[in-house]
Amino acid sequence: MLADLPSGVKPRALAAAKLGPGVALAYDQGSGRLLSLDGRSRAVRSWPLEAAEAWVSDGLVLTRSAAFIEGRGFRFALYRVSGIGPERLWDGELDCFPSDVAFAAGRAYLAGGDRADAELWLWELSERGAEPLYSRPKRSDFLRVTPVGGRLLAFESQRVRERRPCVVRIVGDSPGGSPGETRDAPIVGLPGDALCLYGYGFEYGGRLVVPVALEGGDLGLAALVDAGGQFEVASLARGAKGVYLPLGPGPDGAYRYLAYDYEGDPTRRYLGRYDGSAVSLEFLGP
Repeated sequence: MLADLPSGVKPRALAAAKLGPGVALAYDQGSGRLLSLDGRSRAVRSWPLEAAEAWVSDGLVLTRSAAFIEGRGFRFALYRVSGIGPERLWDGELDCFPSDVAFAAGRAYLAGGDRADAELWLWELSERGAEPLYSRPKRSDFLRVTPVGGRLLAFESQRVRERRPCVVRIVGDSPGGSPGETRDAPIVGLPGDALCLYGYGFEYGGRLVVPVALEGGDLGLAALVDAGGQFEVASLARGAKGVYLPLGPGPDGAYRYLAYDYEGDPTRRYLGRYDGSAVSLEFLGP
């Protein structure tokens, strides 16, 4: 299905759908329409939706405008999607250049840095408005966010492969928790050749799975167990390439993701399959 998508559909603007006539929901930037797609990537329903960028889940869509307004930011909008189309829940302006977006419990979570490249922010977006959950001075890194087991977990993905502390940040007790309820938990049990966290994470089997840059250019997926005050590595799958886009579990229960190694193999892309202990890769092409 990935190979047959309309050219205007970007990878992060596609999600599997459980409701409605289609099997997937996608935003086609070329036509400016939100599409309900069947198994052959044919649109069975579509609705006009203007955006320069969109992130899509099963039932929610977050959009960003093209223009950044000085002193105000981009205009973002959050939509709930039903059989009759997208319903706007919230819109507003935020000084945020997105580094990750996640959805949980009817809310969107937007992570990114400000235009001055001085601070990282994590926002909770819902029909109640935009709530800042976390901020800190920005280093040379990107904030990633993943809902796991009713909690919101975040980590910093480094810009370059170098030896840095590997830490999970727990934001509130659950998605929708009070702002400022954050604590850091170090990751223990990584191998000696682990350098830093590098890429996007995802939830699998009730665990946070994080990408770990390894010496020699390899990258592994580490499944983490919350051990109270720290996260322990339950398993490490080497040879994962870069996690460019988490997709979700397949029919066999294994997790799928788009794999791309920007530094070591920039012309080739793969479909990664992760079963909790090992990775296999299917070549997709340049």
